[in-house]
Amino acid sequence: MNDQGAKKIKKDVPPRPYSLRDHIQGEMTGEFENRKGEPDLPKHHTLDVLENDDFYEVVLSKSFRIDGCVIGNKLYDKLPKLGVTVHESYEDGLDSCLYTPMLGISLAQFRKDSTCIKYLCTTRLKCCYGVIFWDNVKQKACMGHFLYDDTAQESFDIMLSSMSDSSFTDLRMFIIGGFSMRMTYKNGYFKFIEKYAASKNIEILQTFLGNNGERPTDIIFDVESGELFELIVKENYANYNLDIDCAYDDRHGKEVLFNNFNGRRSKYRLADEKTKNLIIPVSVNLIV
Repeated sequence: MNDQGAKKIKKDVPPRPYSLRDHIQGEMTGEFENRKGEPDLPKHHTLDVLENDDFYEVVLSKSFRIDGCVIGNKLYDKLPKLGVTVHESYEDGLDSCLYTPMLGISLAQFRKDSTCIKYLCTTRLKCCYGVIFWDNVKQKACMGHFLYDDTAQESFDIMLSSMSDSSFTDLRMFIIGGFSMRMTYKNGYFKFIEKYAASKNIEILQTFLGNNGERPTDIIFDVESGELFELIVKENYANYNLDIDCAYDDRHGKEVLFNNFNGRRSKYRLADEKTKNLIIPVSVNLIV
């Protein structure tokens, strides 16, 4: 990340650690504000905060990782789109898609049989993070839909432990979502997610970060091939919404608890191929 431009904010009464970022963001809103009165940063930029003896220094930082789809080190304009038709019941030739609700974690392993889950999906990411761990050799994946302030090492450890009781052979990571203003928060991409992956020797294969208009909020992941797509529901959207509504029922999936970054206890639900109400029969085609 390259830093440029700075604004100094005097330390009158030092804010609490969590409220500091909100305090700083409020100070900066007047300088980075769009016509709707919402924070709006230049493309490929985020804010960082440096603490000195008498003041906080707000730095505008640039990274090509923000506001674009990055695969490896190559920047693309957008995700490819996968058209999904939702079916009421299973028929020959249909695939299974496991839905990951907000505050949810979903686990799947591809097998060449009619009972396996081929796709993981989630919707309404907005400022949340969608995080996917994928074992290329075992064709096994875990997807989490995290609120931006819930991302924590413990949650990632739970995702990895749910995938395997032995070592991984070729583990890769996909991250999509986040709010540009908060990418350098303690729990954000640069301060936590990127460092976590490095500490575990996990390759971050693909990212699509920030809250610009190009980044989709609905995504679908192919567990077999390891490809990430924007989810476009082509037909039977009413049936699809019924499954989404069921996903928010707190009784479905195994309960997992972890401490989020500021010490509060968070409750998530872990779903797999046994969580039948979240599995959607689908047929798909690539949208060119």
